[in-house]
Amino acid sequence: MFPRVDSACGIDVHRSKLTATIIDASGSYETKNYSTQLPDLIRLRDWIVENNCSRVLMEATGVYWVPVYTILEPAVPTFVANPYFIKYVPSSKTDTKDAVWIAEICLDGHFKASYIPDERVRDYRDLCRSYKNLVKERTRYRNRIHTILSRAGIRITPVISDLFGKSGLIILDGLLKRKTFDEIFAQLSHPSIVKKREKIEAAICGELTENDIFGIQSAHRMLQEIEKEIDIHLSRMVDLFENDSEQIKILLSVPGIQLQSASMMLAEIGDVTRFPSAKQIVRYAGLDPRVSESAGKTRMGSISKQGNKHLRTYLVECASALSRSKDNMFRQFYERIKRKKGHKQAVVAVARKLLTIIYHLLTNKEMYEDPLMTKPKQIKIPKLKTRQPIDLTNASQMLRSVMARIAVKTKTIDVYSHT
Repeated sequence: MFPRVDSACGIDVHRSKLTATIIDASGSYETKNYSTQLPDLIRLRDWIVENNCSRVLMEATGVYWVPVYTILEPAVPTFVANPYFIKYVPSSKTDTKDAVWIAEICLDGHFKASYIPDERVRDYRDLCRSYKNLVKERTRYRNRIHTILSRAGIRITPVISDLFGKSGLIILDGLLKRKTFDEIFAQLSHPSIVKKREKIEAAICGELTENDIFGIQSAHRMLQEIEKEIDIHLSRMVDLFENDSEQIKILLSVPGIQLQSASMMLAEIGDVTRFPSAKQIVRYAGLDPRVSESAGKTRMGSISKQGNKHLRTYLVECASALSRSKDNMFRQFYERIKRKKGHKQAVVAVARKLLTIIYHLLTNKEMYEDPLMTKPKQIKIPKLKTRQPIDLTNASQMLRSVMARIAVKTKTIDVYSHT
């Protein structure tokens, strides 16, 4: 909540136009329509400044509010609110009525402003979310290849853990070139794969059609391009987070958190000091329970999910990994909750506990210590087969080591040519 002011502006933002209303303490108001082009946004800013508005409020409508906020924020205090919290339920709905309603709320200060990070943090978030989308695309194309192989009766996945590893790509290349099994198997050298000769022979007995081969080659070409973009994004993530290397080092000391998840969590959290307590950051992630109180009775429900969905997703993914880990406090906590509530609720409970610990570590600038951990934690770098532990005592050394290992060129198998 904010104190009441003498004059305020409310803006109803759309993709190609916006409706702005300036209202004063007497209740009189003036409404104007503008396009979302830059010249019109500048005229909007000048109009607001000329009328001595004390603050501006708009709804967080997709990404359409971003250019408006960028233009207005340097000239006048500008706030963005979640539409869910300032929703107006009129008998008839128009853009003008919406703008007037937002202006009245802004004038009285009866709104909860959303957190708008600075430009640096916004750049971090865009980069990390783009990286996450690339990983999803990579998974989609890998699943497409698995689907084509399964449709052709080739069930290689139960035999080989990673179809896109060195041995898996050798087998895939041989299938696309219609090599015999003996020719394919002669190229395999990994001991665990050589032991599975009979299982592999039975798994790849299916036949690929010309259309299947074309589909796999097309999907693999897309995969190679996506892998290149993922490497570029990882490199830039390390560059941008170089100033936050101490925070990265702190997060990497926590089990279940690797370089990518540490970077993405920091991007979503932003400045941790803006949260007065761990409960606030848990609520920000939407991991707080729903509370319903009536007639003196309080009922606790599932998590609210009214918060940063990206941060919540990263935490749940890390918590899921921790549920399969060994020799740490989180695994013991997971097992204890699982016996009472089941797997899903136990994972969410671990995610909440993980975020609480992260908050205290970042606030106090301390490294994570767990007496149950008998082995030093290893930092895993994606795409690389040799995964060596990285010394966490020196953050700059860690970053240089990560970049050096990401730059390693791995030999790929040509799965495009087909005879």
